[in-house]
Amino acid sequence: MAVNTMEAASQSPIRLLIVEDSEAASTSLLDYFRSKTPYTTTTVGDAETALRYLSRPPGYDVVLLDVSLPGKSGFELLEEAQALPLESSFLLLSSKDRLQDKLRGFNLGADDYVVKPCAMEELEARVEAVLCRRLAPAADSKGTYTYALDDLTINFASNTCFREGQRVPLTSLEFEILEYLVEQRGRTVPRKELRDAVWENTDDICLRTIDRHVAKIRNKIEQDPELPAYLQTVYGKGYEFTAAEYA
Repeated sequence: MAVNTMEAASQSPIRLLIVEDSEAASTSLLDYFRSKTPYTTTTVGDAETALRYLSRPPGYDVVLLDVSLPGKSGFELLEEAQALPLESSFLLLSSKDRLQDKLRGFNLGADDYVVKPCAMEELEARVEAVLCRRLAPAADSKGTYTYALDDLTINFASNTCFREGQRVPLTSLEFEILEYLVEQRGRTVPRKELRDAVWENTDDICLRTIDRHVAKIRNKIEQDPELPAYLQTVYGKGYEFTAAEYA
């Protein structure tokens, strides 16, 4: 799947933003990814500049974000970025290998957490894995790509979601979570099952992390998150996607 997805992605440039304050590390990353055909690469050295770049259209497909930045940290930048209408995937880069740091990153919406030092080839593979999850067409067991509900339209082939005609900015990770719940519609999905289905490495993903991601999705797709029409919590068991009709 990765090969086909990257071949398809190479037809148009993959916009990569590197947020790294170390000039040596930034140059190494820039030189490496610029040597790779699909990538159009930009580097910035602080969170404020990164936020300005992220706010400009057409945006970025992938952000390599160093956690230890001057001023605002990478964690703070990621938290602020989640409030913007972005569809970027975020890979955190950090020399910290502590579990609490990894959990913090995933809780804030990171798609991956990479411990430095890391071989460039491994980093590229991680970027490609994120892109595969984001770009690959995803059909459920019924071969359905698009779901048209009362006020919500979701297309998992293009990773687009609209509510009352307005685009809903879901991240690639949020699309993966939502896709699995939609595939299992009408059935309660335990949190552990959802975690195992979405994350390749579940060692650093606690069940509370699942709750936070589902809450973010609910806040985006529901008219009233307190009285959800689609994404239900089955207390003590898990989550269930309910819809009277779909296309």
